[in-house]
Amino acid sequence: SQEELKTINFSGVSGPVTVTAYYEEPFASAGANLTKTLNVVRTYEVNGKTTTTLSEGQTVTVRLHPVLSAEKDKSGYEIIDTLPTGLLPMARLNYEYFYCGKGSGGCGLSASSVEGQRVSFHYYTGNKDITYIARVVSKGKFKAEPAVIQAVSNSTRLNISDSSVIEIK
Repeated sequence: SQEELKTINFSGVSGPVTVTAYYEEPFASAGANLTKTLNVVRTYEVNGKTTTTLSEGQTVTVRLHPVLSAEKDKSGYEIIDTLPTGLLPMARLNYEYFYCGKGSGGCGLSASSVEGQRVSFHYYTGNKDITYIARVVSKGKFKAEPAVIQAVSNSTRLNISDSSVIEIK
């Protein structure tokens, strides 16, 4: 923690010392300035109905609804969603991501990156909601960390969704 770093002490060392400290802190309490005119709302749906209670073996549609002010970023937005423990993404990568606006124009509607439980999208204004499929793999009660939306051209323009609790029976 930051408090522990303030009191760290070394003795009997000769030569240069390098220290790397890493600690995790919830994003919301990290002191970030959130952009109120930018948001993303996340819901979990089964058979077209929004729910936070799931059953093992189900497939779930994760819906990300970006809420953008009149001040739109021409470079688009990155939206990052991390699934709670108990869910695994079944998202496919959007290879047209690198050719946005060409071909079938699917940019922003399929994942640009899938790393473990983290699914990322490049979203352009005017696109509809982003949806992807997840599979329920284990029972329990799990915290769904907030999704993040961030302007590509200005990393200080960002906001997070609400966190939620998912129960898998």
